[in-house]
Amino acid sequence: MKHFLLLLFIGSTSFFFGQGTFSCNGGDWNNALTWSLDSGADVDGIPDGDDDVTIAGKSVNVTANAAYGTLVYESTGTPEPTLTVDVGISLTGNEITITANGKITPGVRTVTFDIAGGGTVSCSSLDLTTTKANGNVRFNINDGGTLTITNDLTMSSFGVDTDIQLSASTGTGNTLNLGGAITGIATSDGIIDMGSTSGVSTFNYNGTAAQTIQFDDPTDLIYSDIQVSNTDNATLVSGLLSTNVTGNLTISAGGVFSDGGFSNVFTGDITNAGTYNGAGTMNLTGVLTNSLGGVFNDGGAGTVINGDITNAGTYVGSGALTLTGNLTNSVGGVFNDGGSGTVINGDITNAGSYNGQSGSLDISGDFTNSGTFTSSGFNINIAGSWNNTGTYTYFSGDNVTFDGSALSTITGATNWYELTVNKSPGGVTISSGAQSIHGILDLDQGTFTSGGLVTLISDATSTGQMDNTDGATFAGDLTVQRRIAKTMQSFVSLGSPVSGTTLASWQDDNIIYTGDGVGSFTGADFETFGWHNTYWYDEGAANGVMNNGFTKATATSQSVGASNDYKAFHIYTDAVTYNLDVTGAPNTGAVNIPLEYDGSFAGNQAGWNLIANPYPCTIDWESIHGGGLGTLIDGYFVYNDGLSNYDYYDGGVNAGLVAATQFIPHTQGFWVRSTGLTALAITEADKNTTDQPFYKSSSTNLMRIGLAGNINTFGDAAVLIEGSNYTINYDVDIDVQKFTTLDPDKAPSLYMVTPDGYDVCFNKIPSVSVSIPLVAKAGTIAQGDYTLNFDIPTDFMLGACMTLEDLHTGNTVDLRVDTSYTYATSDTTTQARFIIHIVKDFNTQVVDLTCFETTDGLVTIDGSGITGSMFELLDGAGNVVFSGAATNDSIEFTNVPAGNYEVATNHVGSCSIGNLSISVIEPAQVIANFDLVEDTVYLSQGGLLEVNNLSSSANSAWDFGDGNTSIDENPTHIYTAPGIYQVMLSADNENIGQCTEVTSKNAVVMNGPLSIIDMQLEENTNAFVNNGKVVVDFDLEDHSNAEVTLVDVNGKVILSKEYAISSGRMDLVNTDELASGVYFVNITIEGQRKSHKLFID
Repeated sequence: MKHFLLLLFIGSTSFFFGQGTFSCNGGDWNNALTWSLDSGADVDGIPDGDDDVTIAGKSVNVTANAAYGTLVYESTGTPEPTLTVDVGISLTGNEITITANGKITPGVRTVTFDIAGGGTVSCSSLDLTTTKANGNVRFNINDGGTLTITNDLTMSSFGVDTDIQLSASTGTGNTLNLGGAITGIATSDGIIDMGSTSGVSTFNYNGTAAQTIQFDDPTDLIYSDIQVSNTDNATLVSGLLSTNVTGNLTISAGGVFSDGGFSNVFTGDITNAGTYNGAGTMNLTGVLTNSLGGVFNDGGAGTVINGDITNAGTYVGSGALTLTGNLTNSVGGVFNDGGSGTVINGDITNAGSYNGQSGSLDISGDFTNSGTFTSSGFNINIAGSWNNTGTYTYFSGDNVTFDGSALSTITGATNWYELTVNKSPGGVTISSGAQSIHGILDLDQGTFTSGGLVTLISDATSTGQMDNTDGATFAGDLTVQRRIAKTMQSFVSLGSPVSGTTLASWQDDNIIYTGDGVGSFTGADFETFGWHNTYWYDEGAANGVMNNGFTKATATSQSVGASNDYKAFHIYTDAVTYNLDVTGAPNTGAVNIPLEYDGSFAGNQAGWNLIANPYPCTIDWESIHGGGLGTLIDGYFVYNDGLSNYDYYDGGVNAGLVAATQFIPHTQGFWVRSTGLTALAITEADKNTTDQPFYKSSSTNLMRIGLAGNINTFGDAAVLIEGSNYTINYDVDIDVQKFTTLDPDKAPSLYMVTPDGYDVCFNKIPSVSVSIPLVAKAGTIAQGDYTLNFDIPTDFMLGACMTLEDLHTGNTVDLRVDTSYTYATSDTTTQARFIIHIVKDFNTQVVDLTCFETTDGLVTIDGSGITGSMFELLDGAGNVVFSGAATNDSIEFTNVPAGNYEVATNHVGSCSIGNLSISVIEPAQVIANFDLVEDTVYLSQGGLLEVNNLSSSANSAWDFGDGNTSIDENPTHIYTAPGIYQVMLSADNENIGQCTEVTSKNAVVMNGPLSIIDMQLEENTNAFVNNGKVVVDFDLEDHSNAEVTLVDVNGKVILSKEYAISSGRMDLVNTDELASGVYFVNITIEGQRKSHKLFID
């Protein structure tokens, strides 16, 4: 009995609580009368979460929260059934299948599922299907309703004239959550309509496996807002356009979105708290907000944002960025600028970390930095103001340029590499904070007002300089630093590039002044030290003996700089590193430095002047002199404190003795020699921002000799130069007489002696056999081991034997084999210990090819006693390519192609060095090429023509077609009359007139621009000349009318026609009906105009 009751109880439980299958009678879902239990059991007669429900052709309202297991909803029966989930009600279950079975009798069968305001429907999958003609499915999410599909949404149409629509376009705040894919069979009328404006609905891709964001397959899909919560990846399958997405894109925390590499146009905003992976271009109408934790990768294809960017996460840029609004990088935000070119038409505010790669940043507004801004080779152009209260870190070579026309201000301490001011009429004003310039201060246009807060920094890495200021104005004081690292006590020659400097200005920089008695040097640190350490040079006191011109400084109040005629001071200093600084108004504009020359004394002892670089910038000796100042020797001496000897730069041969180059750094004192010039003119154009020493000379006709010992680091040098215009004797104003060291006790001296008895450090000789005495003298208390080093180019003294003879030991060294010689010193004799013997049996001269791809090289060999000797030119493989016997002590090989050769001979003379290597050089090809920056210029805008010279040539000659010419590399030209001008460029190499290439372009000069509005259309129009006619090609989309007007350069209308056309070609006029000149074809469509320029010959 008990067993029977137990079985009865179990059966009863199954009956009351088991899974049921329901069909529908129509009505209220939550009323048992609405349902028929077809199988199974149910306690209340209302479907719940484990029941299978079929609604066939009946209308049902869900008025209270309800559930189902599976739901099949179809149109069989009632023609227009509706299932409605009421306001705020939820309906939850698994699969939903909605089917429109179409018509059996005439009419339309539409099955509708409505989610009312705030209602929610949850299902594992949703299947919307039509099976017969005229069967329609409508699924509507209204007024804040929510549809959540855990897996796939399937839309399939099998009938003709069927229609499936899933709509969320009514009201606002509607949501569709999809965890799977949109699948099915593509239909002609299928559509998912999420609304036409932002806020209407959100389509949320929230799966955990990869999803695709679809637009047209298997159904057309129009989004309002898109949300990506997918933690794997939601990827676009085609380009996002304003026609298929009308609202915003939101990527939730943890969500991953990929743009698929397409060109995407967003009309709304993007908010990212997850990961945005871009690979295609993006054009965003709204704002981009990258929230805390968000990672935005722009992909590198190019990003245009017409609103603002606010970044609190990580922005990874690799492509060009154009921003119409403002960029705000918040605290904690990391903005990595990819360096492909960033344009910000608003302000940039950085409170986080902004990292600029190699590239550029163009800011139309203001720059405000309270965070960390770090450059890796990043140039900035800014039209607004600069406010830096954070950390700005430059990269060597960076340039921050203030451009535009309005006044900019700089506030906050900043370290700059290069700061450029190119603002007219506005300028830049320093309001607060120390401005430290480590590279270049470049003032191009406008006024730079320093506020006394600007310093040109000099450290172990670089020295700041103020470049050419022509066209700009510096107002206020400038502090100029100069670092001098000394390892030995020695003299330095100093000047000042700012006003108001005295010798006392350097005392706080550890420069110590000493005098030789009471009253000898007022203000000196040690006036009675017993030795005077500070001098200037007075040519008037020399009386024909140079050393007599050294004049003691008498007070530390003595002026240094402009008020003292830019004279330099020679100061003996300690072996320490000095960090000098002077403050005052910088010297700008043209400077004339007075020079003294006592013409009553002949020879090389007169005309010496110790002056200083007047500017806070390196100056270029080649630009100052350039061989054009006949009464000023083309070269300068500078005291090299490291060698404790004088160094020399010879402008005539573009070579330095040791470290001297054509570039003279700021604050540097140097010696020049006048032979009549009374003032040395130096201008802003002579500035050069080179900040490192280098030898300009790579000349093959120069041998450099160096002398160094093992006692100290001091040394000396001499140079031997070969040239056909020189003699073996002292050549006045060509050879350079030796300047003796100011420290003869410790520093060595090296010089050559000419046959007529002159001591020279630059000895210029012809290509002949000669023996040259060489004096190599140690310091009086620095005897020891010394080494002579010979730097001899291969082509120096071609064909000559070169030996060094040591008269003290009798040793002889072949300098072609061994270029160094070490010896011991033990005395201080001034007699020449060494002789350099140069023996030439014959001279070899090479004339290189005149032009590219010619074969007019020339090799000439001449020498006494070579008549009858055979000479051969051998190529690289040892083949004889030219040969012959010398006649009249000479032989020529003509029409020698470019290449490397060896000269072989059977001549036996006093010098036998084997085969001689020579090279015949082919010059680079001359290519004439240029672009016009604008091929049409307007007189109303100044008539300025600018060119971009793209030629491969050494020389350029321009003809602008109006009688004006230029030989500048990239000239500008101003036209004064309208017309068509042929701009012609003639390009040459160094052999002017022999290797000329000519090219030309037409420049159109008009009185003023025509009134033309550029048309931005995807479709194409084009106008051109074809077979004697002016024709227009159209490739348009559904445009019924196009107005075409032909005008000349003066704006006169030649003809005007209207066409009703979408594509094809139209003939306008025969060219023989038009005069030669420039014409414009203006095409106007729907109020937009496009212009094409034509040349009619």
